[in-house]
Amino acid sequence: MLILDEVGQVNGKVLAECAYMLANGQGKGRSSREGNLRKSHSWRLLFLSSGELGLADKLAENGLKSRGGQEVRFVGLPVDTSMLTELHGFPHAGAVVNRLKELTTLHYGHAGRVFLHKLTEPNTMTTVLSELQLALANTVSCLVPAGADGQVRRVAQRFALCGLAGGLAAQMEILPPDFDAPGCAERCFQDWLAARGGIGASEDTAILAAVRLFIEQHGASRFQDLDTQMSTCVNHVGFRRNVRGVTEYIVLPESFRAEIIKGFSPRRAAAVLRNAGWLHLSDDKNTTKRELPGMGRVRAYVLVLPDESGNDGSS
Repeated sequence: MLILDEVGQVNGKVLAECAYMLANGQGKGRSSREGNLRKSHSWRLLFLSSGELGLADKLAENGLKSRGGQEVRFVGLPVDTSMLTELHGFPHAGAVVNRLKELTTLHYGHAGRVFLHKLTEPNTMTTVLSELQLALANTVSCLVPAGADGQVRRVAQRFALCGLAGGLAAQMEILPPDFDAPGCAERCFQDWLAARGGIGASEDTAILAAVRLFIEQHGASRFQDLDTQMSTCVNHVGFRRNVRGVTEYIVLPESFRAEIIKGFSPRRAAAVLRNAGWLHLSDDKNTTKRELPGMGRVRAYVLVLPDESGNDGSS
């Protein structure tokens, strides 16, 4: 198990590369002085980030966007003092954390080594692995809600594996019998899922967030108002109008691709917006024909923010 701390100290681009490299389990291929290919390092491990910044936040500092594949590999757990429901006789949460640091420094690796020795005893490995595979599948099915994205299932498998290993260690009397390792792993997974924002694909959530952010920032300045016939509009991306108390944002196709959903596939973005109920449809197409000033009748993306339509925008 590898815990990565202080990710704020590393460059975002390097961190993005590390997320894939650590998960793929193989280092970069390099040449020797003679020009021959050196044998690359390889490993198999689970790793988490305990830094103050999540992967997406760190990449954003460098103007980069995190991808779903990176976030699945580089799992960050949200931690705050409210999660300490018991102070164990200490005056405050900081004292509990300091004591935990002291204990882990003194006792790091003891249980792990004993666990590996017992796990690799004759006739133990085959039996345990066969039982573990079945238990892992059952545990993941219980953890993952129906309709969850495949990315969520992959992360659930990692948490389930940790929980089952902890439960097995308790059966082997390596860990205290009252230590609920599967319950702890489930709690961590649920915290991760809540911080992630749902069970859908992370790219879908990012698309909705990008569209909402653009309209929140530029809805009054870069969309020409059709109701007041405002003629001046700097960096024009489309039009807006009020229809029965709901504001429609009519986005021109090229502006939609180049600015509002920049970095995402237009087809994927349109499908996400359509499924969330944010995109007005016509003739089974993502774009709708509108009569626009100085442009005639053209096709455009017609968006309605969910808060104004009464839709929560969930997909």
